[in-house]
Amino acid sequence: MAVRPHAQLDMFGDMIMEFGYVVAGAEFIRPFGEGGISVSVPAGSRGNVTLRVLRSGKVNALVGKGGELTLSVIDDSLGEGHSLGIALEIGKGGTGVCTLNSRPASTGARFSMEVDVGENGLAKLNVICEPKSSSLGEISAVCGERSKLEANMLMLPPADGSAGLEVSVLHRGHGSASSIECAGIARGRSVCKFRGAVDVPSGVDNAVPRMRGVFITSEDARVSAEPVMRIHSRETSASHGISIGGPGPEQIAYMMSRGISADDAHGAYESGLVSVMLNKMAAPLKPQND
Repeated sequence: MAVRPHAQLDMFGDMIMEFGYVVAGAEFIRPFGEGGISVSVPAGSRGNVTLRVLRSGKVNALVGKGGELTLSVIDDSLGEGHSLGIALEIGKGGTGVCTLNSRPASTGARFSMEVDVGENGLAKLNVICEPKSSSLGEISAVCGERSKLEANMLMLPPADGSAGLEVSVLHRGHGSASSIECAGIARGRSVCKFRGAVDVPSGVDNAVPRMRGVFITSEDARVSAEPVMRIHSRETSASHGISIGGPGPEQIAYMMSRGISADDAHGAYESGLVSVMLNKMAAPLKPQND
């Protein structure tokens, strides 16, 4: 879709802002402040919005009661000290799917996502963190009564760069469920850091939090992964697990016996992990009891 060189919202087409432009879904968008946009899907409506971000800014998204929003944000920023903030609020019975492809070229880039899932709401967060140098992301979410949150994250720092993610989830309502899945590949001298924290306060019954991480690392790379579960309610079904490593000698030997080089064997192992995560991101979001 062609992008016209305007600096304001064009109600009949695309919009160029101070920090990017709209690829699809302009009818759901309004500008606010300096370098920010508001995405609003009315109750019972469906919206599909795609944004490409070039500079620092904020995206505030609101899904009305029973509404549905699919929001895709591509971060191709160039400026140093880049910062992108995304806030998503989902009303009662609403559904929100937010996918962020973070691939800034600047050093020290940061992004944040704040998500509030209302009663019986569904939220799916997909994050691909692929900086050209280094980046740090923070995700915080609140789960209301009988809501469901699914977060899938893939960290792919360059061989001499770093990627960090901090995720926090608060189960505020009875019967809420969360699933946090993080995968990372650290090559060369790169650094991957992940910290996930889930809180279930006393008095919140039948919560179902889940956290899982799989990280592939090389000899000179560094991976740090810390899962934290703070459970203060007995009526909770929680699980977590973190795996750090790579293919074992037996696996490499087996693949080499089939004519595959050691480098290609490692590459196939990494590609398999990426494929698994991308399939999770592409899978439809199902209600909690499915």
